[in-house]
Amino acid sequence: MRLDRKILWAVNAVGLFLRGTSIKFPGFVGPTLFMLGRRNIRIGKRVRIWPGLRVEVFDGATLTIEEDVVIGANCHITIAADLTIGAQSNFTGANVITNITHAPRDLDKHSLDRPWDIAEVTLGKRLFVGHGAKILPGASLGDGCIVGANAVVANLTAPRNAVVVGIPGRVTRVIE
Repeated sequence: MRLDRKILWAVNAVGLFLRGTSIKFPGFVGPTLFMLGRRNIRIGKRVRIWPGLRVEVFDGATLTIEEDVVIGANCHITIAADLTIGAQSNFTGANVITNITHAPRDLDKHSLDRPWDIAEVTLGKRLFVGHGAKILPGASLGDGCIVGANAVVANLTAPRNAVVVGIPGRVTRVIE
């Protein structure tokens, strides 16, 4: 990456810090699309966030991004309960992480007016999440998991070092 871009992104991170986001340096944040609830976002050291991140933190929840995490371009994180992204994880781009669904009740209402169902999402350390993968409510990924590109992971508990692929996401093997 060119040095002038790194400097610009470091300045962007300082700007987020000055507006209330908790950021530990060094690290960089590319231009974000949208950040709702930035006072409830904690970003650790050596975190690299590429352009296009959209984050929505509702209902006093806290998003914690531990040290040495990479969040690729155009990721979207929406939470209404606390979520921690484990250290040394890599989200390669266009990923979705959420612990919210719009409840399948009150179907006579617009989907945005329906109550939310919230289910815990657990993300271990040293994850590798392929491009376009979605991590949805009820997902639990142990340390060292690999999630294949475009996988949709919901209501699944994957043990340490599991490989998760497909729609719906399923464990295909565990690496010893």
